[in-house]
Amino acid sequence: MRPYPRADHLVAGIAAAVLLVTVFTVPDVSCTAGGCDPEPVMSIAVGVLAATAVMSYLHRWAAVGAGVVCAVLWPIADRVDDSQLGWRALLPLALVVVAVGVARLRWQEPLASAVRRRPSTPHRLPAVGTLSSIGGALLVAAGLAAMGLTLWRQNQVDAQQAAADRLIAEVLEHVDDANAVRLRLADGTEFVAEVLSASDYPVGLPVEVLIDGAGLRQLSAEPYDITMLFLPLVPVAGGGVGLLAQAYGRRRMLRRLFAEPQAVHAVRVLDRGDEIAVLLPGPRGSARQFTIVVVHECPPHGSDDEDSHARARVNTVPATLFGDPHAGGWCAVEVDGRVRVPTRPVAEVEIVPYDSDRGLPAGIEDDGEPAVDPADLLPEDQDPSTLREHHAATVRSWAGTAVQAPAIVTVTMAAAAGTVPAMALAVLGVVSAGVACELAWRYYLRPCAYWNVGGISVLTPWGSRRSAWTPDTAIEITEDGEVLLTDGEFTFAVPAAAGRPAAGVARSPLQLAAALRHARRIALDTGRVGPPPGLPASRRPWPLYLIWAAIAATAVALTWLA
Repeated sequence: MRPYPRADHLVAGIAAAVLLVTVFTVPDVSCTAGGCDPEPVMSIAVGVLAATAVMSYLHRWAAVGAGVVCAVLWPIADRVDDSQLGWRALLPLALVVVAVGVARLRWQEPLASAVRRRPSTPHRLPAVGTLSSIGGALLVAAGLAAMGLTLWRQNQVDAQQAAADRLIAEVLEHVDDANAVRLRLADGTEFVAEVLSASDYPVGLPVEVLIDGAGLRQLSAEPYDITMLFLPLVPVAGGGVGLLAQAYGRRRMLRRLFAEPQAVHAVRVLDRGDEIAVLLPGPRGSARQFTIVVVHECPPHGSDDEDSHARARVNTVPATLFGDPHAGGWCAVEVDGRVRVPTRPVAEVEIVPYDSDRGLPAGIEDDGEPAVDPADLLPEDQDPSTLREHHAATVRSWAGTAVQAPAIVTVTMAAAAGTVPAMALAVLGVVSAGVACELAWRYYLRPCAYWNVGGISVLTPWGSRRSAWTPDTAIEITEDGEVLLTDGEFTFAVPAAAGRPAAGVARSPLQLAAALRHARRIALDTGRVGPPPGLPASRRPWPLYLIWAAIAATAVALTWLA
């Protein structure tokens, strides 16, 4: 990750501003006055402008190089292609200045460390940036190949136009929404020619056309121009260059990590094999928390013989961190005398409350699960020895069903109207109403969960799932408002109530997660783990049949009246 990622938006904004100023201020010369000849150099120059914005998100110094190329190309394109840029040819200089400023951004001052030493060099460094290298090489190759093919085709057509006959034709009319004109030659032959703007060619105007025996019918004022394809192709190749530069930069930073003395910090870590969770204690009971993805190593000998419950406990161990921990920085960790080699830079660093006695973030249980917030735990969920019930359906769910089902039926019947008989259309309305209500029941009304100290049973849209509480059970809240349960190899979601939950049977995501975590904690701490509760028979509620009947009757009535 780059320092201040939003700064890249500034580069893209300046590039867009340069393009807009150029488009809206360059004089518009009609093709009949000055001709609309191909402008390959200008197309490449504008493509490099867009490529600079794209490359800034991949590698900032590569974007600076592209900006310099753009600043050089624009005056050249103005002279070679006669693009009427004038003072606008100097606008890319502003892009270069901004790109250099963004590329020179640095992270805040690194953490103070009195000790600096070089970590032990591994026998072999991992091949980082492989996917970026492959993707970049493919994009560069594809972009250059397509640009070469474009130039070849343009030269081929230019030669054909140079050898064509030049005849005079008269404009008869404008066709195809003013994007083409109908022409008539002196011998009475009529044909349609595409133009940029038919308003440049009034009816009755004599124009010169290029004609040959191979089917060429082109106005000489608007010769064939395929070089506009450079506009998207150059950014594609520029994106490939940015990926290659990104991969090279990552390899260079990894080599520097083990070639130069690094700041040394005492940390607490949790080794998960292919990634290491790191806590760097700071002042006033806080810590920097981040994850380092490392070369996978098997756990030390003997760890597989530990009790499964002990393995589920999160026990951080002391370790040594090499490097400055910030997003985008490269860090290595020495654990039990072994240096763990990173395979990618640090993604994100968070400041969290820290419990120095346990070596864990405050508010985290010893098994890594978030502690239950008493404010989120409903009074009726305090004792999970009794069967607890949760339904995702609320008034909003029923309202959504009543709105979405008719909408589905309306769209279905509108698509089939005029293509099937009235009787078939009525049957289609009845069937689609049933399908819409069935989908609404399964997705919005049916999902529910039952749990106690024995475990949890969940009724999903297409089946059911029963799981006992174990040390491996993880409970988390997703961005979609679902509570996600992970038990070993299986993961399933429990939809929480949307809107204002009904008391006793529906819970918000925070309330549902707190209730499940509390039941799991009670079960593991007291050893009262047993079989999960059973699920009652799932029946469709009678209001759903009323909604289906009302929609079906309306569909039949509208079909009959039509």
